[in-house]
Amino acid sequence: MRKKLLLIGIIILVVGVVFAAVGTFGAAHFTSSATLTLTKDSQGIFASKGIKVASGNIFTIESKSSSTYLVSFSDLSNVNSSNIAKYEVHPLTKTVSDSITAFVYDNISGTFAVVSLSSSVSTVTTALITNSGGVVAMALLLILGIVLAIAGVIVTILGAVLKPKNRNGMQNEGFNR
Repeated sequence: MRKKLLLIGIIILVVGVVFAAVGTFGAAHFTSSATLTLTKDSQGIFASKGIKVASGNIFTIESKSSSTYLVSFSDLSNVNSSNIAKYEVHPLTKTVSDSITAFVYDNISGTFAVVSLSSSVSTVTTALITNSGGVVAMALLLILGIVLAIAGVIVTILGAVLKPKNRNGMQNEGFNR
């Protein structure tokens, strides 16, 4: 019983580690990230080069400036600090944490530019998730892998620590009959 428990624990542990590894590296396959350098134009606005986003993709921006916006690349020449609200693509969510502002965009397609009205921001970090369903599946696989790995460790420890059953019904006092 003890050897079987030990073997089962090791198998569960190995399967858990494999699931976690596949989940981790699989999610990375569906996500690409980049640091964009924003260049200052003649109006004093920092802007990126064109970024293509396909329908169904999720696009995120992280910036140290809360005055960062996403605009259609074709509208970039019309944008200034007084009319940015007219051209801004509104994010699905906007979160501020530890002086970093994160924007999440969904259900957009086309070519866009990241624009900053700040006087000091020159770079932003972006991420493009091309298959959100795949990322969710890989995240679930990662979580399942972690749970299995923990269960495998516990079962392996039980298999190693448990004492064998006494088969003759007497206390084991160091001798066999």
